Amino acid sequence: MREYLLDKVHRDQDPEKKTAFVRIAKEGDVTLLRAFGISNPTVKQLAKGYFRKGYSFNTVLSNCDEMIRSARHTEEIIFALYLIEFYKSTDERLFRAADVWIDLIDHWMMSDHLSINAMRHYPVENHIDEIRVWTVSDNFWRRRQSVTIFLKHMKKTEVRKAVLANMTELLGDRNYYVRKAIPWVLRECSKFDLDGICRFLEDNIKSFSKTELREASKRIPERERLLELYLKR
Repeated sequence: MREYLLDKVHRDQDPEKKTAFVRIAKEGDVTLLRAFGISNPTVKQLAKGYFRKGYSFNTVLSNCDEMIRSARHTEEIIFALYLIEFYKSTDERLFRAADVWIDLIDHWMMSDHLSINAMRHYPVENHIDEIRVWTVSDNFWRRRQSVTIFLKHMKKTEVRKAVLANMTELLGDRNYYVRKAIPWVLRECSKFDLDGICRFLEDNIKSFSKTELREASKRIPERERLLELYLKR
């Protein structure tokens, strides 16, 4: 699988520029990963081409696990997570593998591709109680995943309830990446429950910065009232 990716890499972009971007860290250690310099859409197309080869999910999951664990370039990880998305698997082994991968995260790109792509089709609502424990993890990427892993599952009522329960545990968290995830996840949740998210923001308004409140309430009709309430807090 790695040989397939390396064979398809386009060398017409700037790997040094992208590597510098990948290595930026607001919290924790700077990632050791480098970059080939190819765009995410190109990586996704390459993953789609590999998917069409027809390998079984078992084989691919094993190969993706090996590549994620030993990756030296960010595109190797993103390729593996895109590839998993194409299989639309509901196999619990995917969740068990993802649980391990969270501890390997050292950049927000891997964190977000894991949530948005690899876990897009997996029924994460089957693990709500297990995921809730992540909110108190020493690993801030795991705390972030406790809400972002639900991003593509917000249509389900039980998922939205789990998100708000986990979010309540994170409101006092001061980690940069956890804080960045909070308004993002609330904004996505508001697509399916405007009133519920509006009440949540109003009830917890003292826990948000003005910027976070603005981002979280972008889709809420009562946004201006919430911002006025924030100024009076």
